Amino acid sequence: MPIIKLPINIERSKVLRYLGYKNTKGQKLSSMVENQVNMAIREASMIAEPQINYDIFEVTVNTKDKKILFKNNFCFSGEYIFNKLKKAEQVVIAILTLGSKIESKSRDFFSQGDYLMGMIYDAIGSVALKDLQKSFFKILCEKAGIGERGITCGLSPGSGAWSIEDQAIIFKLLDAESIGVTLKDSMMMTPVKSISVVYGMGKGLAIADDEHDCANCNLINCQFRSIPKQHEITVCFDNQESHIKVPHGESLFKALIKHGFPINGDCGGYHICGKCKVIVSSNGDMSISETEKKLLSERELSLGVRLACFVKVDRDFKVSIQSRHIDWS
Repeated sequence: MPIIKLPINIERSKVLRYLGYKNTKGQKLSSMVENQVNMAIREASMIAEPQINYDIFEVTVNTKDKKILFKNNFCFSGEYIFNKLKKAEQVVIAILTLGSKIESKSRDFFSQGDYLMGMIYDAIGSVALKDLQKSFFKILCEKAGIGERGITCGLSPGSGAWSIEDQAIIFKLLDAESIGVTLKDSMMMTPVKSISVVYGMGKGLAIADDEHDCANCNLINCQFRSIPKQHEITVCFDNQESHIKVPHGESLFKALIKHGFPINGDCGGYHICGKCKVIVSSNGDMSISETEKKLLSERELSLGVRLACFVKVDRDFKVSIQSRHIDWS
């Protein structure tokens, strides 16, 4: 199991963004905050102990049971991780850590009541760990390219729909204690600034554009999000099913129009005419406002009819568009 140490680059702009300064050019920083951030970055760069323990495993894909099988009788199971790794011939499993010193500095400042410095060191740790992950991904891309293989973006238990319980399998496959990382019963790691990551490799895969798949990440309000989370909408129209990707929070009416589907709507989606009727099928309840209810009959509501202009896309679901006028009443 190789252990590698890589230098880290702690970008000041990313630390500030993590602290809530999203527009560092337009927001005026106090000289105190600026000096404290700069000082903390210098010290954190000296005390960080970045290490990576990883290994590359041959895997077998069990399509019937939706499992990724390792030769030592361990497996990853579940539809989410199976779909991500089903084209992989090998799986890279890694544990990355910064050690405990940055975390200890943050904790000490919090215990002393200096919450700003505590937050600054915590932000620095998060930025540094993300940079370490990106550097490792770059190395893996080079390895994959040599064998004319592709590689997935990084996947971690507890993210997306992958059960955090599979964290225990990763710790059985790797000797995490060799880099000072242990796993609690809660499946959280110590030191806190540590992460486990899995990548699929294989000739049937493309090389992922980035280490992290922002489009499918469930952390909607992440400070590092580069693009909106995307949801998959299955559209049934004219006896055919289509699949479209829609940014989180977008109006269903606008999404359907943009993808070329015919939707009634004299008011242009401004919640007035009540004509953009579709049938929405979703796992779990989708909230509906009193205003929308007033524009629909009891029968329509019982059939799952919604007004597309009121529906904000916040999950994957199916929508049916009628190709002819229907008297829902």
